[in-house]
Amino acid sequence: MRKKCILFIKTVIFLVLLAAVLLCAVLLTERKESHKKYSDFFKVADQLDVLFLGSSHVINGINPMQLYEDYGMTSYNMGGHGSVLPSTYWEMENALNYCSPKVVVVDTYMLEKDYHYLDEMYDGASESDIKSSVEQLHLNMDCWPLSKTKIAAVKDLIHDKDTQKEFLFDFELYHGRWEELGSDDFGYITGTDDVNVLMGAEQRYEVDSVPTVVWPDLTQAGALPRETEGAKYLRRIIEDCQNRGIQVVLTYLPMTEITSGDITQKGTVSADAQAANTAAQIAQEYNVPFLNMLENKDLVDNYLDFNDSGHLNAEGMQRVTQYVGDYLHQNMDLADHRGEDGYAYWESRKSDFQKAETDAALSQDDLYEQLMAAGAGRSGYAVYIRTGSVAMQDPELIRLIERLSGSEQIRTAYESGGPYLLGQDLDGNFQKEFVGQAEPDPFDVTGGTMEYVGLSNFAALYRNGDEDNNLLDMDAGYNSDVQVVIFDRDTGDMLQRFCWKCTGNAYEKE
Repeated sequence: MRKKCILFIKTVIFLVLLAAVLLCAVLLTERKESHKKYSDFFKVADQLDVLFLGSSHVINGINPMQLYEDYGMTSYNMGGHGSVLPSTYWEMENALNYCSPKVVVVDTYMLEKDYHYLDEMYDGASESDIKSSVEQLHLNMDCWPLSKTKIAAVKDLIHDKDTQKEFLFDFELYHGRWEELGSDDFGYITGTDDVNVLMGAEQRYEVDSVPTVVWPDLTQAGALPRETEGAKYLRRIIEDCQNRGIQVVLTYLPMTEITSGDITQKGTVSADAQAANTAAQIAQEYNVPFLNMLENKDLVDNYLDFNDSGHLNAEGMQRVTQYVGDYLHQNMDLADHRGEDGYAYWESRKSDFQKAETDAALSQDDLYEQLMAAGAGRSGYAVYIRTGSVAMQDPELIRLIERLSGSEQIRTAYESGGPYLLGQDLDGNFQKEFVGQAEPDPFDVTGGTMEYVGLSNFAALYRNGDEDNNLLDMDAGYNSDVQVVIFDRDTGDMLQRFCWKCTGNAYEKE
């Protein structure tokens, strides 16, 4: 009897260890992108008041942490890379198994898409397009545990039975990744991996300085000529939300490239104008608001606020988020959760977000992207351009500085030969511009005072009267065209100084 008990115990231990090994193998080999995006969703699902749905336009267009920082709104960016409205519908249905939002905001980009199965798409779709479509669905679906909803979603979106199995039992797809494993794969198990700290959003800092801009004449475009699959699923989203008592807001986020074409062609943007008009009709039919940002040409700057023709950069994201946030704040009954008991995790993520913004400004290897990161992140910074620098003839830099400063003084500096200084801190105390030779009185900044000396052959920034420590580099950086100083957002202390030399059409970090 004793031997049987020992054998039983050993068997149990063996099975437990085997299960643990198999579980670790599954966790190690599966791709982590989906889990990174939705990691925080499962932690805060019961606190979410708003869900944002749509494609990558939404991922790069709405920042939930900015909404929390500015309004106390609790929201999650559910935007999926390549998500058409059928997949958006099922992403929402999976999410609603875990949360009960008051508002769902749905972007209507790709409403014109008229195909059902993502592994077949439309007639004439290339093999690479189909492969990309399936892979993007993995990014949006892999995080969801196996459930009736996930099974229904996979069967509705994927036609091929073998491909369906890859979504429902993804170990079959990923078990061969052993040679690809990296630190993040092991960190996922130990809880030390990098995760998304923006509640599902992603920020880009590149500037598409030469956009293709042809604004659509929405009054002439008309509506889509037929009810597309996108339109059918948009109706399902609205109806499911209204049946649950969830308010719906439709949007069409800004984009710059509007060309001709029709809905029979893949990705044509003429159909976007028709799609926007169709979304307006559907919104009116269901009595829900529609924020059509294709009509608001002053909302973003086509030369500064886009990463590419369809995706906003961090500055554009900030502006669109503020626009949408103002609308929700004024028209929806959404609580301000800042400082509430039980919302400490949001405060922690706000700190992570602020640190990430500062880190972004410190880590850029491109001058335009650094200034974009500093401005979008509302960090404390100073930008100095030396007397006679060719940088003052750079139209892209001029536009960017005008955006940061809110004035055209940089053009006056160009006419006078310089020097030029723009400085700003997070509290708004330090928002100063100096053109030409200047020695103003000391002025208040975060954590003390600042003194500026700007002469034709010398410049200095002194903090709190410490004239032994010039925050500008007048030695090795004397001939640098542009200097950028990044300050700590809390203390106002200098974190780092960067010197940039103009070489042809680019800037090199010195």
